[in-house]
Amino acid sequence: LAQAACVRSLLRRHARGFVHRRRLRAKTRQRSMRSCAAMSRAAVAIAALAFNGVSAQECALPAAPSCGPPRTPMDYVASRLAPSVYDMSDRPTCEGGGPTVVEVQLRLKQLNKIDVKGGAIAFKGYLKMWWTDPRLNFTGIADGGCLDSVVLEPAEIAHVWTPDLYIDNIDSIAQYEPSALLQVRFDGQVYYSRELHASVKIRFDLGKLPYDKHTASITFASYSKDISKLRLVPRGGSQGPGSSGVGISSVPLASSSWKFTADPEGDGFETPGVVAVEEEKDHLTLQFPFERKRRFFQVEVMFPSMIFLMLAYMQFFVDPNAAPARAMLACVPVLIMRTLSNSVYAMLPESAQQMWIADILTSFTMMCSLVAVEYGFVQYCLVMEKNRQAKRTGLKQTAPVAKKLIEQARRENCKLSDLLKKYQTMETAQLPKSRMREGAAASSGAGAADADDLIDMHLPSKEAHNHQLWEHDLLFLKYAAQKFADHDKDGSHALAPEEVRKLLQGFNIYMSTAWVAEVICMYLRDLGRPTPVDQLRAVIDFSTLCGLLIDMDSYMLITKRNSWLGWFQSMSLSQTVDLVCRVLWPVALIMVLIIFQLCLPNY
Repeated sequence: LAQAACVRSLLRRHARGFVHRRRLRAKTRQRSMRSCAAMSRAAVAIAALAFNGVSAQECALPAAPSCGPPRTPMDYVASRLAPSVYDMSDRPTCEGGGPTVVEVQLRLKQLNKIDVKGGAIAFKGYLKMWWTDPRLNFTGIADGGCLDSVVLEPAEIAHVWTPDLYIDNIDSIAQYEPSALLQVRFDGQVYYSRELHASVKIRFDLGKLPYDKHTASITFASYSKDISKLRLVPRGGSQGPGSSGVGISSVPLASSSWKFTADPEGDGFETPGVVAVEEEKDHLTLQFPFERKRRFFQVEVMFPSMIFLMLAYMQFFVDPNAAPARAMLACVPVLIMRTLSNSVYAMLPESAQQMWIADILTSFTMMCSLVAVEYGFVQYCLVMEKNRQAKRTGLKQTAPVAKKLIEQARRENCKLSDLLKKYQTMETAQLPKSRMREGAAASSGAGAADADDLIDMHLPSKEAHNHQLWEHDLLFLKYAAQKFADHDKDGSHALAPEEVRKLLQGFNIYMSTAWVAEVICMYLRDLGRPTPVDQLRAVIDFSTLCGLLIDMDSYMLITKRNSWLGWFQSMSLSQTVDLVCRVLWPVALIMVLIIFQLCLPNY
């Protein structure tokens, strides 16, 4: 009988399927006859199979279940989620009428983007929630039921009450139909999980960039229910403000720019959730810390900055007269440092926040700018030195006239300065204007002129003309006499070595005081005069000084720099500035680096 019943069931199943397929293809009125013939053939074949190989156990009818309802998820939906039985608009209430407690946890799967400039992070994960709904309980297996839990399809989840949570710091959310799962246990415990693709706004504290550390926060809150109706807690946490439970459970995350401090081993991490009550509602913040990997900024920003700072430093060793090379070394680093600063700011938001890397790049740019300023000052010094050198060259060109006057002063036993005044003295007379064109040698009796036509005029020195001395020959000697008078503070008409050293600078001659004293003594001895044993006590008058200035090149081979002061005295101002910068500039750079490293915690 069992085999016959099994055969009949198989015949009916195959016949229904076969007839359905035939009906789809048949277009004539004879399809019913063809179906009957096919059913007959199928019946014979199935009967043969049944009697030849099908046992009674294989075709035995299933026994009637002995457990209680619901026997299937469909039975559960029909019996528990019918609108007449379950009102999804009402929240589940606990015993005593307290608020519904919802545990929340985010299973973080990946970080799609950390946008520092936009102040947001994009992530993918699963939002998991747990709560208890007594209206959804049923008889479990231990109590004679057929099921311990029921998993609902996405279409059926819409008939179950779920918390109306929103992300408080949402930036954007993916517009698609997310995957979702809702599982109900026999005791009314509900587990709800849905896929979440979103971007949230966070605050980046970039003060210590590239040593910056941040905390990503995702804040959930109920849209319509206050704490009297719904409480949010992290998974396994406690109610009320504070940190507890597990708010985020993450898989291992990888990033080329960031490292996650909560996951030092690289096998995932868990962080607690933080609850705060705002506007009578629970705000649950799920957060995790992360910090920047510094290698990019060290290799692409700091290291090139140091290279170009060294390039700027090299210009102190280049001859200031090589203007193109030195100008390039002074100006190019400034432009490159500005370009580096722009590249850093291109990655950052437009903010008024003070940043460590921006400040140190600004300091580097200022140091490069100071190099360019120093080069400009050196060029100014070179211009002054060229003017002084021109005066020395002019004095050497008038050497024959100067020696002639020096020799005359010695013969007449007078001072050279007095002799210069003698040749520079000009007579003053009132003469007609026409005499400026006719010359001073015109006859004085050439006719009377009107009083209005007379003006005061200087007449050339007769003494100078008699000795064939022209004013342009005396020009540089007059300059030397003026410099001598300026340095002769005591009016002794003689200069000590220190005063001579300062005077020589006006002719672009730079020597130490000891060096000048030795040169003076050498020149005096060459003239047959005695010199003091203590060379610093030697003095020199103006006529002798003029002879020394003319013959100075013969005494410049010796050098005497007994101290650091002597080194500085024997260098021009441009050389001194370069030397000082060679020493102070790297010291200043090291001090800047140390100061910024010490100030880093204050950003």
